[in-house]
Amino acid sequence: MTSSHLIILNTSLVTLSRCALFYACYHYLLRTVFHDLQALASSAAGPDADSDIELESLPAPNTSREGPLLSQGSNKQGASKHSKIAHISFSLCFSESCTLFLLFMCQELNILDPGSRLLNWRISLFILLAMILFAIPLSQNFLLTYQSPLGRVSRSRSVPTRVLMALIPYSLYIFALSLIPLPEGLSSTSLISAALLRLIVLGTLIIGLLSGLGAARNAWDFTPWLSKNQRRVPSEQELLAAEEALERIRNDVQVRRKEERRLQESKSDDTSSWMSRVASTITGSSELTSIQREIAGLLALEYQMDRNLENLKSLHANSRYNRTLQGRVFQWVGRIFALYCVFRTLSSILNILAPYHARHSLNNDPHPRSSYPDLIAHLLTYMFSLLPFIHLGDESISVISRQVGLILVGVIILSSVRFVLRAVSRSLRITSQNLGASLLLLILAQLMGIYLISTLVQLRTAFPPVLDSASASSNVFSTLPAYEVFGAAFDYSYLLSAFATGAYLWIDERINGTGSKIDDN
Repeated sequence: MTSSHLIILNTSLVTLSRCALFYACYHYLLRTVFHDLQALASSAAGPDADSDIELESLPAPNTSREGPLLSQGSNKQGASKHSKIAHISFSLCFSESCTLFLLFMCQELNILDPGSRLLNWRISLFILLAMILFAIPLSQNFLLTYQSPLGRVSRSRSVPTRVLMALIPYSLYIFALSLIPLPEGLSSTSLISAALLRLIVLGTLIIGLLSGLGAARNAWDFTPWLSKNQRRVPSEQELLAAEEALERIRNDVQVRRKEERRLQESKSDDTSSWMSRVASTITGSSELTSIQREIAGLLALEYQMDRNLENLKSLHANSRYNRTLQGRVFQWVGRIFALYCVFRTLSSILNILAPYHARHSLNNDPHPRSSYPDLIAHLLTYMFSLLPFIHLGDESISVISRQVGLILVGVIILSSVRFVLRAVSRSLRITSQNLGASLLLLILAQLMGIYLISTLVQLRTAFPPVLDSASASSNVFSTLPAYEVFGAAFDYSYLLSAFATGAYLWIDERINGTGSKIDDN
């Protein structure tokens, strides 16, 4: 069989695996993921969030439903469209990410032809770059400009307006990405290579920020002595009182919004004389402004009360869970993991404060590194090597410990992703449950793709291509730069995020009382 026929056959097999992964993700995995994101978007938007209808177009209680019903069919059709876009984008990123890891495993096991592996590696890498840099950002912008509530009926914006509103922030995103400086010693000969290098820098910064956020939150949650006061478990009566108070605030918001819509409709439907319209405009504008200020104040109060209620419910649920055997095991695992987060922070501090030792290791270590190894990961790997049926040399322990550290960093990131998605949903104030879940799914797909590319760059340190070998050009890792040039970016972003998150949690507890001791009175 000729090499061209072998490449076609291997590419067909890899393409079949792509399709199978895409189908499995689209029809099975996303059922659970999208449902969880819907619940997350609904909890962030509040109890008034609807799955298909925008909040401003919903009727107040005991009023006619004619307005929203006119747009309900079109909204459901639009919801189906943006949900499909998000599902396809996530499934495509998932399938191509798995394909890259599959090709890496095939290279280590010497499966498939080297030329076929490199060809499909480049195809998957190009598709993933196109999704991260082009398709997903544009889809996010289109979703954010999806509808414009006007009056009682939510009408869609015109296509040219939506295109313009989507292209402006996308152009700023590409321009900001082009300003990222390339690391020293790396030169780009093509546009795709330059985009890949800048995306790796951005991905390293994002991974560092998410890791620092997760490390600080885990250390704060599982070490109560960091808090000024010991946390007391709220009673059922306190939870009920907090829920009733929040419900009264939300009812007041609905009443004020109903009054705001009445004033707006009276201004638009006024057919009186010119002088009377001028007088009513002056008095009506003053009354409308006063109502809008009341709504803004009530919304701010509702947000703070909702945060406090969530914290009370979390403390109550955690207290009940911690009394079980599974909860006690989880607490001990959490404390051990919090200890790891502390040591991971110390490793990053050493990487920054002792650059001379890092450079010195580059001259003597056969596998150069620009940072200290993860202390806990190295200890775990060393203890594993002490087993009688495991035989690992010093070089193997160093390599494996870095991969264990990479896995532990991934666990830290997973622990912070849900918090980040909830914060994004709240900041954007998306009141449609499906629309919010679709946007969060696109963000999750983009984070997954960026994390995968940065992970592959770190894996290159354990499986570096042999430069003096004839097969170096067909090694899949030859298309990626070395991680050593990006290590400092991770350490700085990790420490910045960890200390900023710790300071925020400390200040938030003392100012707002979130998570602190509850007064007995």
